[in-house]
Amino acid sequence: MMVALDSLGAAPKEKPVAAAEYVGSLKSFAGAMFVIHIDSFTADEAATAVAVAGRDGNSNAIRTALGRLDAGFIKLGSKGYRVAYARRIRESDGARIILILRNELESFERTSLKDFPTPPLAAVDVWIPDAGDGQAAISGIATVVFRSADDVAITDWSDGSVRAFGLQERKH
Repeated sequence: MMVALDSLGAAPKEKPVAAAEYVGSLKSFAGAMFVIHIDSFTADEAATAVAVAGRDGNSNAIRTALGRLDAGFIKLGSKGYRVAYARRIRESDGARIILILRNELESFERTSLKDFPTPPLAAVDVWIPDAGDGQAAISGIATVVFRSADDVAITDWSDGSVRAFGLQERKH
């Protein structure tokens, strides 16, 4: 005999609310959507450890410091990628969000013949103004150098970063 869970008094599990979620369009892909979904922003202690490891831009040291961190995901059109590091920095007229992914994005082509001693990372630099739509620069092949947990320099080695525009917060 099968019994429905509702008759046992068990409540269905609720999906956790995202810390932040933004949706916009990709400039170079007609009609493609860009989604940022952050489950939780990287805590100060973990962010400081990643920043110390990444002060010289060594992507392998950054990957090691990221450990099992998992902050959420991004979607570029129909492709999704896990985000390991997510920090939101409040500025006077909006917020900057830095996202670091563990690996480069395979759909990006290198324009530099530079031989990387360690595999590059992917990074996203997001700007969300207090008024109006946000924008993002997605660097699929990047060198990431940390000056601090909230001060990151991203050097793109692909055919220019992919731009997203019209980013708006998704309300649940």
